[in-house]
Amino acid sequence: MNLKNIIRYALGAVFLISALLKLVDYNSTVELFTSILGFEIMLTKIFLGLLIILELIIVYLLIADYIKNKVVFLSIAGMITSFIIVNLFFFLKGYSNCGCFGKSISTAPLSSIIKNIILLFGLYYLKRLKTAENRNETLRGLHK
Repeated sequence: MNLKNIIRYALGAVFLISALLKLVDYNSTVELFTSILGFEIMLTKIFLGLLIILELIIVYLLIADYIKNKVVFLSIAGMITSFIIVNLFFFLKGYSNCGCFGKSISTAPLSSIIKNIILLFGLYYLKRLKTAENRNETLRGLHK
């Protein structure tokens, strides 16, 4: 297995674990998100459900290697960046658990910021590899 696939599967695994842990302990995670966000329970359930679905879609896009698509890349990068901003807010407010992995694994906002920065670098690396592969394929086609 090459480095590209290892990074792709590792990124997908982070999102998959995050979604599954939120789903496994859904009610506790709803309580945590309600206390952090201040939303009503029903709105929090809808928000959390959409977040889990979005994470599972990202898992599929990473595993199926759709990272070369600019819209997919920018969407995932935008989502990770928004997580960094939200966690920065949580860090400044003094929260002890950001809810990134539900309530079952307590994750400090600062460690989540670091994790998300690493995810961004991995995503960027995958995009650069894809761009280089596409460039090489184009050059091979020109030389035929």
